[in-house]
Amino acid sequence: MSTATESPMIRLVIAVGSGCTIRVALTRWATGVDNAAINPKKRRSRMSEANKSLVRRLIEEAVNKGNFKVLDEILSTDYVYREPTAGEKRGRAGYQEIVTMYRNAFPDIKLTIEEQIAEGDKVVTRTSGTGTHRGELFGTAPSGKRVSGVSGIVVTRIANGKVVEDNWVYDALGMLRQLGVVPAAVQKAA
Repeated sequence: MSTATESPMIRLVIAVGSGCTIRVALTRWATGVDNAAINPKKRRSRMSEANKSLVRRLIEEAVNKGNFKVLDEILSTDYVYREPTAGEKRGRAGYQEIVTMYRNAFPDIKLTIEEQIAEGDKVVTRTSGTGTHRGELFGTAPSGKRVSGVSGIVVTRIANGKVVEDNWVYDALGMLRQLGVVPAAVQKAA
């Protein structure tokens, strides 16, 4: 005799053989239901997608729109920002300071996400930036020139659903070359 009990997540099969032996088998039932709770690979995939979405939201809201109200939701209190040109900034206030500096220099700044890769607690995001130089940046007076195609890469670490660390590199030389502030000898060498 055999009986089966089914739920959306598992299928329980009880088989009674001769000699009153009871065998119980739990099997996954292919119903199209997301089995992320059972399958660690799917759970990691869903977490990776959530992490990428968090980074996208930070770039879209804070950098592109200047909406710093989202920082409490997105950034950890012990957040750290690093990049070669501006150095290290800590906390939400440090992040707001660095983004404000770039937004003052390029009021129409737009970072376009070209690609994202997520693994575990890290997200790597490749961006392309554009903007018009209307404010001082690193001691350079506003030129009114438009920069485009400024490539950047950020490695972001996420813990407990919040961004805790960003390590940025971007083509600062290419940006300065477009602004016309790089000496000609350096332009030719690059």
